[in-house]
Amino acid sequence: MNERPLRDDEKRRVLHALTESNIAPQPVCEEAVETCRFIPFHSLLPPVGAGIRPVIAFFALRRRASGITLGRKVYIRRHLFGRSGDLPLVLVTHEVAHVVQFLRDGTLPFLTRYLGEYLAARINGMSDREAYLRISYEQEARRVEQFLDGL
Repeated sequence: MNERPLRDDEKRRVLHALTESNIAPQPVCEEAVETCRFIPFHSLLPPVGAGIRPVIAFFALRRRASGITLGRKVYIRRHLFGRSGDLPLVLVTHEVAHVVQFLRDGTLPFLTRYLGEYLAARINGMSDREAYLRISYEQEARRVEQFLDGL
């Protein structure tokens, strides 16, 4: 399976969660829902020559992450895709929230803040998991997930 957009049923529910959470203005949320792409990812070796995004995804997904969002592209561990390409809606919503954050804040500000918060937490003695959970972008994406129950 190659990359895929959100399906109509996902679009409706994810857009509802995004707008109800007030993560960004409606047009930004709509753009994220329409333009994001989910890419199944499984690689035993770094994908040399494929560009920087797949290499970053390789290193993020080889550890604990289920997915990583880089702009409008969302790399998800291949085994999380169902036979027909289905994905857990909570994971989809979480990752689309990150697409919104990239669109809302810009790529460089997003990456600088994300990595800065993570590194500051690690320097202060937090574990990898604790530092990840303390990143404000991750907290915001988890908050968006809570609005899925509204449908």
